Amino acid sequence: HEALDRFAEYGLLDKPAATLSCYQQRGGHLVRLLGDLPLPLLHIDRVQEYISQRLDEGAARETVRKELTVLRQSLKLAAQRGLFPRDVASVFPKFEVTYTPRTRYLTPDQFEQLLGKLAPHRRRWVLVATYSGARLSEVERLDWQDLDFEACELRIRGSKTKGSFRKLAMHQRLIDELNPRRVAGAIVEHWKNVRRDLAQACDAAKVPRVTPNDLRRTFASWLVQARETNFVVSRLLGHSTTKMVDLVYGQLSAESLRIAINKLPGS
Repeated sequence: HEALDRFAEYGLLDKPAATLSCYQQRGGHLVRLLGDLPLPLLHIDRVQEYISQRLDEGAARETVRKELTVLRQSLKLAAQRGLFPRDVASVFPKFEVTYTPRTRYLTPDQFEQLLGKLAPHRRRWVLVATYSGARLSEVERLDWQDLDFEACELRIRGSKTKGSFRKLAMHQRLIDELNPRRVAGAIVEHWKNVRRDLAQACDAAKVPRVTPNDLRRTFASWLVQARETNFVVSRLLGHSTTKMVDLVYGQLSAESLRIAINKLPGS
């Protein structure tokens, strides 16, 4: 427990708040199952037991991998301070995870069906999230002072990556939604149970269940399907490279793939 606390206090000083929150969440399970264990007694069998416990609880393998990353980095910091007596790598069993990124996004028709099942203030939340491509934390950080109606621009005060702080041209649908404008304050209300409520609204609309990050994927996929370059889409998302758009965010529709096939030469 003390090693994890020390890592959260000193090992994440250069990390954005969203990353710190993620590491603290992962560390919660480590504290729950390993927190009372003296560091010198931590060994590979105990870590293997932790892995088995978490998988038995229903945790995804990717989630457990991230928790082990927090443990590994905490132990490295403890070892640097002479508090962990062994090679950090020696206490970690082989644990392989095949990452399968989500591919879910909404078609324009499904999106309209979802909007029809939402209360006005939640409808605004979903419109802002989708037409800005912003992360959940970025959506709820947006302030009326971040809008420039004269330039039709939206400023996103991201903090996760170097390119997260960015300006986007506002789509006309957002301009219409956000009028009449205000002087200050949050643009959307905090949505405490956003994942649960979105899932329920999707069920009511008879469309695939989506999360806030799926709305971000919807933004990127619509642009890719409209033949925008991955370079431009990555910049709009706040990414420094196109890798995530190539692998995760830029999903092609069946129609897009059909159009591509029809470009092949033939008799």
